[in-house]
Amino acid sequence: MTDFTVRLAGPEDQETYDGFIAGNIKGHFCQSWAWGDLKATTGWEPLRLLAFRKDQPAGALGVLKRRIPKTPFSIFYAPRGPVADPGDTEAMDALWEACRKLAGTHRAIMLEIDPDIPESNRE
Repeated sequence: MTDFTVRLAGPEDQETYDGFIAGNIKGHFCQSWAWGDLKATTGWEPLRLLAFRKDQPAGALGVLKRRIPKTPFSIFYAPRGPVADPGDTEAMDALWEACRKLAGTHRAIMLEIDPDIPESNRE
């Protein structure tokens, strides 16, 4: 794997995160910082991952977390995510591995995704 690092984005990363989302062909408003902040007002906790290849953003994944009542567990939801160049399997692999670790930390029992895949890609 190329020189990849993936980290949880903090408030200081908002401009970088949103810039990557806005500039990527697979970027979607539901992966934006603002969407996560809006969902936070409805009980979801936004968690944002940023993948870097040699210090340049290469992927992003906004995950919404919700605790399951009366349990120590949570669920993850990534609307229209992840965001990376479609052919960049290294970025995708790095994001998924980081998400897997994050899920363990937050005791998430599932991750629902609905990536932006065009109807024309159906087999």
